[in-house]
Amino acid sequence: MSSYNTAFPAKGVRTNFRIPDVVSFGLGGGSIVRETADGVMIGPDNAGYKITEKALAFVGGDTLTTTDIGDASKVRMYNPRISRKNYELAKKTMARIVEMVEDSIDAIKISNDNVPVILIGGGSVILPNKFNGVNTICKPKKFSVANAIGFAIFKISGTYEQLVSYDKAPRDKVLEIAKKQAIKLAVQSGAVREQIETIDVEKTPLQYHGSNTYRIKIKAVGELA
Repeated sequence: MSSYNTAFPAKGVRTNFRIPDVVSFGLGGGSIVRETADGVMIGPDNAGYKITEKALAFVGGDTLTTTDIGDASKVRMYNPRISRKNYELAKKTMARIVEMVEDSIDAIKISNDNVPVILIGGGSVILPNKFNGVNTICKPKKFSVANAIGFAIFKISGTYEQLVSYDKAPRDKVLEIAKKQAIKLAVQSGAVREQIETIDVEKTPLQYHGSNTYRIKIKAVGELA
């Protein structure tokens, strides 16, 4: 979820850039659920790519996750050990999930008015259709795989960063070597060499270092091979 603010607090430091205001919290489909003396704890650990092996909703799973809470029918079907106690835990977990989302919505709002919310990504599948502070909830078509689509179309990058002295080598030669290294790193990460382009070049003089030293940082990006 995001909004746009001219002053964005990042770890207590406010800046004057117009950028998305982002609040992050650990709640996904594979977040592991535990009951503690202080109540239900969700995460921060996650079953991740092993969710089909660990979650109760899948055959052989023995770990309670938020996916199980969202689809109790599958849990009962595959795991007869689910009891009344587990059902009560599921209700408490859903209440905690709602609380986490509502707190994050409140943290990002710029007024007390109710706001519209768009839910996308795998984790949004487990969320209910009603929250305090929200007037409209929208789940676009194919909302559950929006994060997978984003992953599929992203570009591969390689970033090269080094301290160099222009007294030891000509500036143009230094930059050319740095670009080649950034491209090499992008290729090693899986980018198609022929489609790689340099998108960011930073040359920062280090006055305290002497010897005409600069910090060179170059980023190259390309399509996934």
